Amino acid sequence: MTKMLSLFNSTFNIKGNKYRLILDIDYEEQVAYFKYFLTHAEYDREQWKNDFYY
Repeated sequence: MTKMLSLFNSTFNIKGNKYRLILDIDYEEQVAYFKYFLTHAEYDREQWKNDFYY
């Protein structure tokens, strides 16, 4: 039986856009998976998108 993945990448701005919290959220299972906690500058460089875990 194949289970459809219901993961959604969500980004949250923290402390007036100084930091970004990126989570994968499985709404079906009601679980959030921590992916990254970055400064705004690190987020803008987009190097995190090349990460194996992204």
